[in-house]
Amino acid sequence: MANDTLKATLKDLRGFNFVLTRFNAKAEKHDDLDILVHSDDFNKVILSLEKLGYLRSSHDQALGGRLKGMQVNLTKSGRIKIDLHQDFTWRRQHYLNLDVLWENSRANRLDPIWDAFLVMINVIFEKTYFTKNEFEIFSPRWQTIRNSPELVQQTIQYGWNNTFINFKSWMENQQRELKFPLFLPARLVLCSYLEKFDLISFLYYLFFRTRYQLTRKLPY
Repeated sequence: MANDTLKATLKDLRGFNFVLTRFNAKAEKHDDLDILVHSDDFNKVILSLEKLGYLRSSHDQALGGRLKGMQVNLTKSGRIKIDLHQDFTWRRQHYLNLDVLWENSRANRLDPIWDAFLVMINVIFEKTYFTKNEFEIFSPRWQTIRNSPELVQQTIQYGWNNTFINFKSWMENQQRELKFPLFLPARLVLCSYLEKFDLISFLYYLFFRTRYQLTRKLPY
């Protein structure tokens, strides 16, 4: 049934050039699908899905926010929620060259190394913790990511190389037996805000970590 729902949701996107990102095929359940489309197609895809009965909602303020209009959510009964992206702008900033993502995609799927890289960016600059599903995508590709000049160049070009260096140091000290959610240490999160600061996002981080200590409730 779950696989049928996934196929039906992806079928609703037929006719458009899209890339499914941060997708763990081994997961038993998918709460949402992160779909990247070209900016020229963004509104066309929204209108097409609305005609199929999907409901559109803004994602501009989620977990501290995005650049306006860079992501919308689309929901429909009997389908997986679609998080539709024309860019990835956590903390209202940019992190990598979208053209390179498109160049490294085939058959509506992102190259596994770039997909894991995108998972990492999302964890560092938005969520600040790994779920088990995310870590399963990321972990097998980590050594390739850390040693790839092309990927490191993205961190330099888009102004977050110091954060990446600190993240590498943290990863080297991880134990084999991990508990999830796996939170990034506060010092790494603070380092990330020195390079990519957004006040609302920072205040939300303080809020949700405090709430988690009291209730064990995660944003996602």
